[in-house]
Amino acid sequence: MKKLLWICVASWLVANAEVYAQNELQRDDLKESIERGIERISAGVDNYPKHRDCFSCHHQAVPLLAYRLNAAEGSQGKILWGDQAQRRDRILDFTRRSLERELASLKPEQELGGRGMTLGYALWTLSVGQTTWGTLGEELVNKAISTQMHDGRWRVHSVRPPAASSEMMATALVISGLNHYERYQKDAFQAVSLNALQKARYRAMLWRARQAEPTTTEDLCGTIWFDYEARSLMNESPFRPGERHLTLQEPRFLRDRCLLENSWKFTYPMIKIPEEPFFTESQLQELNRIFDFHQGGKRRETLIKMQNPDGGWGYEAGRESEAYSTATALLILEQTKTGYGIHEEPHLSKGLQYLIDTQHKDGSWHVSSRANPVQEFFDNGDPYETDQFISMQATAWAVAALASAYHSHQMPLSTHASYDPLDWIEPAP
Repeated sequence: MKKLLWICVASWLVANAEVYAQNELQRDDLKESIERGIERISAGVDNYPKHRDCFSCHHQAVPLLAYRLNAAEGSQGKILWGDQAQRRDRILDFTRRSLERELASLKPEQELGGRGMTLGYALWTLSVGQTTWGTLGEELVNKAISTQMHDGRWRVHSVRPPAASSEMMATALVISGLNHYERYQKDAFQAVSLNALQKARYRAMLWRARQAEPTTTEDLCGTIWFDYEARSLMNESPFRPGERHLTLQEPRFLRDRCLLENSWKFTYPMIKIPEEPFFTESQLQELNRIFDFHQGGKRRETLIKMQNPDGGWGYEAGRESEAYSTATALLILEQTKTGYGIHEEPHLSKGLQYLIDTQHKDGSWHVSSRANPVQEFFDNGDPYETDQFISMQATAWAVAALASAYHSHQMPLSTHASYDPLDWIEPAP
């Protein structure tokens, strides 16, 4: 019996040693892949202002996320941007100038050029960049309130699979930005109606509750992300009768860990009860059912089941794997996982390996565009000619997913503000 026990222990040790060696090998591959990817997207980011003066998701928003997830974290959650600090500042300054110019040319009810997707990415860029929002933030939030569809969604400009085709993803991005603004910029409420902001979020939740279960990867990722953001609102008074205080038993997304004091710091503000009830009793029951933790877990399992045998994800179940769908799926799964290690869930490790294996020598990932052109083509100098913009976006998402795994980010899409937000910084001469 003892001999059998020792054999089992020895087998376990050998197996775990092999897993550890494989994990370390993949970590080395991750680091190399990230470095090549950062170099590739940086070239595209630096070239873009030479050709265009309009904000974009593919050359500003998502590259900034990749830099953010690959940056070191200092004390009190402050992000140490390192070698990318000046590039971060240039992205933010370019974003500010572009959006201010466009907003000045629009009437309050007019949408941004890219509609909800551009609006969502613009709000998210300010969140990821960890900067004070100022007047621009107020204008973007007001634009979100005034251009929301009557049914509660924010619409997209065109259908361009596998990216920028999902109204659910666009709405999730906007809601994420509004939540961030309300949490971290609440002292700056001067030109934004807090009541109007609340109602915009509630209308979006009602729209989400009426949607059928998603079938595309982008729709499913947007749904899981939206639900994650919406659950953080479920402690508000329209969902719970009367004012109640947060406790340590509240969901983790209602609190931040204060490591230095080894205690919990509550950061989500209590919200006053509206003068008029916003939800009917039946709507409250439906919303609590839709945004239940168990329902979120089922959708997460659905996304995992859509993974192809090669480790990647396609635009829909059974479609050929590509980097954009794979990277967004990985980040959503990393956002909602329960473990801390990148190898605790096999589907994550397989997805990461797919990205490592399909990266080109120049650091990029090639994704074919299936979109009808919505603007005149220009060559930014990125790879793949007419596929360069979707490929640039996919490359930035892929680097973000790899960096998140490498640095073991527990919730990579939760863009928490710095305790000491930076002001807008002019680019270096």
